[in-house]
Amino acid sequence: MNVGILRILAHNMRKGSRTRRPEETVPFPEGYRGILSHDPALCTGCATCVYVCSPSALRVREVKGEGMIWTYAGSHCSYCGQCAAFCPTGAIRLEASAPSVAIFSWSHDKRAVIPYLACPACGRPHIPLPPRIEDRVYGAELPEQTRDLPLLCEACRRKEYGEKIARNYPGKE
Repeated sequence: MNVGILRILAHNMRKGSRTRRPEETVPFPEGYRGILSHDPALCTGCATCVYVCSPSALRVREVKGEGMIWTYAGSHCSYCGQCAAFCPTGAIRLEASAPSVAIFSWSHDKRAVIPYLACPACGRPHIPLPPRIEDRVYGAELPEQTRDLPLLCEACRRKEYGEKIARNYPGKE
């Protein structure tokens, strides 16, 4: 019986190593949910990601007069992908790469500040619509009369739309 084991060992040793080298990584499958990526330029601070995050890995808090602070605790994340699926602007994505092994759990944490800008019409601080949303709502080329609408705060945008509808209403003199 020992001879059989020795024969198998000798056969395996002649074949060489069957282990992958570090540079020979296995490709990630389609739809792999890995490292969380956040683009503050697309974020509006709506907190939809916070609402759908079961393990409470995401938080959004307001700093009066300055903007919104978005934080991610990587040690709490279950990589379910709900934050990316429900993000209305596409600011959150899960990359097809695995998080590195870390000694400290906070090494995967992320933080971003989404600053307020002054509304051109009323001066109220707000977070304007990102260009990607403008393209989705208005199309690639905005008409001249609507170019400034995404920069307006929600109240001024609503007022401007209402006035535009009233001006174009056929029964109005």
